[in-house]
Amino acid sequence: MLKQALLYSAEITRANSSTFFLASKLFPPKQRQAVTVIYAVCRVGDDSVDEISSAAQRQKNLTAW
Repeated sequence: MLKQALLYSAEITRANSSTFFLASKLFPPKQRQAVTVIYAVCRVGDDSVDEISSAAQRQKNLTAW
């Protein structure tokens, strides 16, 4: 399950931030995994509220996230 989560995090990073993804290659493997997970978590949270005009819906999305 951890391996799948790490692969998923890397894919989110690759798909959404080519610059960050390429820069993450400069880290040693363990640190690279950590920074891509942090990026992915932040990205998913950010995406859950982007372009949502309703404050109530944004709150609901963040709570679900």
